[in-house]
Amino acid sequence: MKDAGSMNAPLHDPDTLQNQMELVRSNLQTNVRDLVQNARTATDWHYYWRRYPGVCCGAAAILGFILVPSRRADAGAPVERLTRAQEKILASLPREKSLARQLFGMALGLAAQGGLRILARNLEQAISKEPSRPAAAPLAEGGMAGPR
Repeated sequence: MKDAGSMNAPLHDPDTLQNQMELVRSNLQTNVRDLVQNARTATDWHYYWRRYPGVCCGAAAILGFILVPSRRADAGAPVERLTRAQEKILASLPREKSLARQLFGMALGLAAQGGLRILARNLEQAISKEPSRPAAAPLAEGGMAGPR
């Protein structure tokens, strides 16, 4: 290796240029190794935990305080308002019937339909049958028909 004074030598000499390039390459390789090692150390949280445990605990506590939302004293009020609003909506909706009521309603509906069918059939039969009219009796002596 040449001393720093040789770096100022004219670049026209091929040997000098080659030596300077070799020096830069070796320094670059060393610098890259140091940079990689420093990056590994800087990104390793274990290093900071071992070296500064108090600071890490404090930072974790502050971060937790900032990130976790605090409970508010009036946190129950919006829920109560929402519950009242839901009660108003539910009051406006028709109530659901119990199973027994639903079954009773279905049975009543079927009975009403059956009754209407029977009524319609009887009415139809009554209309289709013409009632037999009694034959006109000859007029008797007083102008009235039939026995007295």
